Amino acid sequence: MITEAQLCAIAFLGTVMSLLTCLQWHSSGHEPIIELSRRLLSVQKDLGLRWEPGLSRTMVPLFTILVQSELEHEQISISKLLLLILKWKYDKDYAIDRNMSSPFEEILFLLPFVSLMSSPSKYVKALATELLLLLEKFLFKMLVAPKHKSIIEEGNHYLSTPGIIVLRLLRHLWYQDGESSSRISLLNMALKDMNESEIMPDKPISWVSHLREFCLSIVDRRKSTLPLLLPQELFLTETPLLSAVLSVLLIHPSMGAAAVDSLSSIAVMDPKLGVPLLLEIMFYSNIFTRNDIICHDMLLKIFEMLPSLASHSAMIPLVVQTILPMLNKESKMWVLC
Repeated sequence: MITEAQLCAIAFLGTVMSLLTCLQWHSSGHEPIIELSRRLLSVQKDLGLRWEPGLSRTMVPLFTILVQSELEHEQISISKLLLLILKWKYDKDYAIDRNMSSPFEEILFLLPFVSLMSSPSKYVKALATELLLLLEKFLFKMLVAPKHKSIIEEGNHYLSTPGIIVLRLLRHLWYQDGESSSRISLLNMALKDMNESEIMPDKPISWVSHLREFCLSIVDRRKSTLPLLLPQELFLTETPLLSAVLSVLLIHPSMGAAAVDSLSSIAVMDPKLGVPLLLEIMFYSNIFTRNDIICHDMLLKIFEMLPSLASHSAMIPLVVQTILPMLNKESKMWVLC
């Protein structure tokens, strides 16, 4: 009876969270629902109920809400709820290593929480730091574990929300190495509305590289006197979600370099992502310099993003401030605060 009640509560919670990403919400944001959800799960955890895989369904809507949120109290509520979920799921230090499913839901939060490290709130940064320490363990697992051995933990998603689409896109790209990506990319459809001079050559191209070309087409169109096309304007609204996918693909064995190039084009196209991407460079520089990880090529590759970030005048002082300490051999690269 208890298990059945718990499963019903989890299913209800997952549906409510999914609806939050689809509906226009009131001015106070999503915080009341998120706080109630946290209390509901806290009671279950305190009662000693076990973790249920269905709880993973709540993480995807939280990802979408966090990407779009600019409210400090909402960011705090989401961070606290996600911490509760992750600490429940991985209640032991060895739980991450023993879990055979790929932590795609978890590592999608990488860029959003790296972005929160620029928050003026010390509390927000403290929560983000705690979550990033967990996410670093997931990244390390995916760096060292053969990707064909992982098991996909697929739940029943009744709504095709933006978060669900992004999650499935990431899963597909991770296991397909970017092959057959033209079948999952809608960018080809958008390109049909462009002028002939803007259409890319008809040749095999990975989804990640295709994304880069599309971003550069927006940059070129802005430089001209022509207004952006509707597909391009719509694409700009989804850039934060796609950037989160690319941020995970930085550790992909065959698509990492292409992901850097695409993020560089996004940095030129969207100045608002300048600071988050700069912080992400610092985060990954810490990952790629670990003694148990040999990624010197990717370490050099991610620094190729710096010129793109510096293409916006407001970012130049931050980029310079980031580079100067690196000239000191004894300095540490992981500096976010």
